Amino acid sequence: MYFTTALISLIAALGVSAAPLSSSSISPRTESRPVTHLVEVGKNGLTYTPPFITANPGDFVQLNFFAKNHTFVQSSFADPCTPLTNGIFAGFQPSNITAESTGFVTFKTVTFEVGTSAPLWFYCAQANHCQSGMTFAINPPAGSVEKFDAVAATKTQNIAPAGGPVGVAEGLEVVFIEGTNSTKYGRR
Repeated sequence: MYFTTALISLIAALGVSAAPLSSSSISPRTESRPVTHLVEVGKNGLTYTPPFITANPGDFVQLNFFAKNHTFVQSSFADPCTPLTNGIFAGFQPSNITAESTGFVTFKTVTFEVGTSAPLWFYCAQANHCQSGMTFAINPPAGSVEKFDAVAATKTQNIAPAGGPVGVAEGLEVVFIEGTNSTKYGRR
């Protein structure tokens, strides 16, 4: 009895209530953690998979390069297949990993941080890959990817920036690929 009386007195003194909290008293979390978006370059031919993403400022994009030799170059919406001055450039990334590769493989990776919520446009500067539809977008407005690809198909030149990578971090990542054409990665 003494214990029960003491517990009730303590609860009353601390002002603890057994009444449920109303949902208006709980503030929603406004901050978000950065997300890393994985993009497979050249896995299914002349494609970036997925062909576009929605990302927040502070998110990261990691590119895993498949065979044969692809790039990732930032352009403007108005001028596909032409590098944006001071834009992101991943350099040329030769690889022998194919869509049929299984087991442990070592990807050449390129990672960069998204710095804006505005649309960003990219292409592969290898041969005529851009004109063939090897393009990528971050935060594209509805219907704009198709327009970007249509303009890219009309370009007579596919221009690669001079020099090496700009605005990216290069690395290697060992992953385990489960079965053919699988997008399930097991990190080592």
